[in-house]
Amino acid sequence: MLATVSTHEVHASLFLRVAQSGAVLASGEDLRRWLAGEVQALLPHDAVLAVSGDFRQGPMHVEL
Repeated sequence: MLATVSTHEVHASLFLRVAQSGAVLASGEDLRRWLAGEVQALLPHDAVLAVSGDFRQGPMHVEL
């Protein structure tokens, strides 16, 4: 008998794959490609706000 895979299991598997691929991002360009690719498939979005830097003392870099 073949086992069936639930929609929940498919989404969980996709989430884990996307999270794992995000752990190796090394640059802002990597992040933009990742967000426009696998993350877009998992969590559709029109824009992303990214902030990086020293949040206590500044400076910060903001990118939309």
